[in-house]
Amino acid sequence: MQGTSALAAGSLSLVSLPLPVSLLVGAVPQAAFAQSLWQGGSDDYDSPANWSSGIPEGAGAEARFGAAGVKTVNVLQGHILGRMTFLPGAAPYTLNIGNSSIVNVYDGISNNSGVE
Repeated sequence: MQGTSALAAGSLSLVSLPLPVSLLVGAVPQAAFAQSLWQGGSDDYDSPANWSSGIPEGAGAEARFGAAGVKTVNVLQGHILGRMTFLPGAAPYTLNIGNSSIVNVYDGISNNSGVE
């Protein structure tokens, strides 16, 4: 389902995330996304060093989470993403969204991890 998923202040845990998630609807054409893989040397989503290709940002960006890195991630700024993907073998993640921060995910959140 295409649309926009918005994650607001609070915590999001992959373990309890009902998928698919679609909170705000707005169509964005399917396209190839610029991918950046979470490497998480710290819990700071907003640190470019924690990403393989820098912080994913924009409707054409995909944030990917795998088996590596810190599993509790603090998002202290608002972000726009094209897609968020949890890769096969990814452990459960918790995304703590900071006060008054919103993360908009236009093409959805994919859980391919095998964790529900």
